[in-house]
Amino acid sequence: MKWLLQFCLVCLLFLFPSFTAAQTYDSTGVYRRGVVDSLKSELDKFENAYRLFKARTDSTQEFTESDQEELEKLSETLERIGEEIKETSEKAAQLANEAAHVYDIEDAVVYNGDYTLGSDGVVKTGVKVLNGDAFISGTIDGSLVVVNGNAYVRGSANIGGDVVVVNGKAHVSNEATIGGNVIERGGGELEKRGEFVRGLRITDHPGIWHRPSFVFERVAANYNRVDGLFLGLGQNKDYYWSGAESFSPYGFLGYAFALHRWRYELGLDKWFGNENRFEVGVEGHSLTDSKDYWLIDPKENSFFAILAKEDYMDYYSREGVSFHVAQYYQMNSRIVLSYDVDKYSSLAQRTNWSIFGGHKIFRPNPPIDPGWMRSIVVNLEHRYYTGGRDRKQGWIAGLRGEATVGGDYDFRMLSLNAVRYQPLFRGLQLNMRLVGGTANGVLPLQRSYQIGGFNTLNAFPYKEFTGNRMLLFNYEFIFNPMLFKHSHLFPLNTFTLLLFGDIGQVGNASPSAGMASGWQMMKLNQFKSDYGFGIGTGDGAFCIYLAWRTDIAASPAFGVRLASPF
Repeated sequence: MKWLLQFCLVCLLFLFPSFTAAQTYDSTGVYRRGVVDSLKSELDKFENAYRLFKARTDSTQEFTESDQEELEKLSETLERIGEEIKETSEKAAQLANEAAHVYDIEDAVVYNGDYTLGSDGVVKTGVKVLNGDAFISGTIDGSLVVVNGNAYVRGSANIGGDVVVVNGKAHVSNEATIGGNVIERGGGELEKRGEFVRGLRITDHPGIWHRPSFVFERVAANYNRVDGLFLGLGQNKDYYWSGAESFSPYGFLGYAFALHRWRYELGLDKWFGNENRFEVGVEGHSLTDSKDYWLIDPKENSFFAILAKEDYMDYYSREGVSFHVAQYYQMNSRIVLSYDVDKYSSLAQRTNWSIFGGHKIFRPNPPIDPGWMRSIVVNLEHRYYTGGRDRKQGWIAGLRGEATVGGDYDFRMLSLNAVRYQPLFRGLQLNMRLVGGTANGVLPLQRSYQIGGFNTLNAFPYKEFTGNRMLLFNYEFIFNPMLFKHSHLFPLNTFTLLLFGDIGQVGNASPSAGMASGWQMMKLNQFKSDYGFGIGTGDGAFCIYLAWRTDIAASPAFGVRLASPF
């Protein structure tokens, strides 16, 4: 019996040091000694009582009936203290999870007891510390939650999210960088603040539905080989989720100096409800438009055009109106039905200026099939992902159907885009994209499927393949330099390494063929493919790469990316 009691005592003493520095707030926020210190005091008293009992029984070499009764009482006391310690630990874990939920902290690793992160340490997720103090000198990309303990953010430590301390104090040095807020709460306050803070979290929901745009915080600015310099005023469509707003005006008005035309987009959306909102909207526009927004953001394209005389988009004029209704589901999914009436016309290249282009010339802007188009468009979309690009997890998926209902065109088309972000293990990320399309009727040039070159089949000539059937698969592995931080393999221990590959094909079926038929012409051995590698910084969004064709022996294609390819 004595050896069992002694063994239990040793186990408790081994588990208990994490409680020694913990302190709490009461419901009024007054700093006080908490239940952790009370338990420590009880354990100290028990240890003294047990030592006296053991010294007496060892000296007398006797074990009387009263000694047995005293030992049983000590055992009951030890069992009670153990239960209270267990209950306190479970409560700490519950508070940590509640704090993480209230303050929107995801994917956190959990430590029981004191936790130390040195100045060269990097944690790519959030961190939760239970029943102990956190000593942080390194980098935490996410948020830090400490329950029943204190947070000591020292030196030039960097925490990307919030520092949340429940039942404790936050000590942050002046040199430290905190991406979010420093929050100190008592356990009881979490429940009272929960709904309010969850409302704030919904308000700050990421703008996953934002479209590619050249509008910068009320200023619209763009440069391409058709418009030349475009300047104006504008506002992107905002997706408010606080429940307070129900209107969203958006658009821009500006002048294209090489085209010598005013361009505009003016829209207004009205919604009913919030997370599962129903939306109606109308838009009028006169645009220099493109079907290539899935290839590159116009901001990135402007950078290439200004600096290197490379324009990766083709353009046409689109003028008309659009009406739509949309149903959202929990902010991350939606179905949009729109009716579009537009006049399409071709545009010519009008400028050849860039800063470092030298004797290069811009590609001619290809003509389109001009005319009036009236069409009904249905979009089913889902977007949900978490984390940065080198540790992102989630989906982007969309299915778009379009059918003309009059005008100068007669076609129906169905397009698929699906992206999966999948972390494999810490420091290695796999991203994949599948794009497909099919059509019935005569597709105008501004709707045809085209792949080749930048961000499609990277090693092939730009838009080499054109047709009315398409399949394209892209993948990339992102190796974070943390994988090689203990080696001397420069540049792998300094820069992000990307390994990627592309495979795809475009075919031409008869215009009278149904959308589900005509695929037999796309033979497996006729698919085009390439592979390559790149070196980038940070999350690898900026990347210099080389890509090789697999069908013929050819020099590698060299390229630069300024943003994530998908």
